[in-house]
Amino acid sequence: MNLKKLRDEILKKNALIQEELSDLSPFFKKYSCILMVDDEEMINFFNKKTIESLQISNKIKHVSSGEKGLRFLKKVKLKHFPLLILIDASIHITDGFDFLELAIFCNFITDDVTIAFLTSDNYKNTESVKTKGIKDYIFIQKPLNRDNMKVFFN
Repeated sequence: MNLKKLRDEILKKNALIQEELSDLSPFFKKYSCILMVDDEEMINFFNKKTIESLQISNKIKHVSSGEKGLRFLKKVKLKHFPLLILIDASIHITDGFDFLELAIFCNFITDDVTIAFLTSDNYKNTESVKTKGIKDYIFIQKPLNRDNMKVFFN
């Protein structure tokens, strides 16, 4: 299957999902900003469309590495600081756990920030989180969809 066909299929499925999700949007918590830290472009495209369809944030920032995520957190203004951070657990170079550990060390993460690790391997990384001392986190199977976004219901 060529890339254009695959993209068209994803867009078609996404349109159906968006229609279903739009009915649920009043039940989701609203975030001033959402930060996605993930290096997979197709997953990011799909995740962004899902988030937009839920209308849970007017600002979605995507970075492709942990280093870029840390730079963003360092320079972002307080009123646009992400209160939901979606982190690819196995992102290259600085993995999601190291990114979060550094963000906590730099005091970028406060109690009102929700952390969700995105994973494609059925939560096999929970031990990494525990050994790094990270207490509050959620694991979500990639890509985002109606079912796995239920953790963000009010």
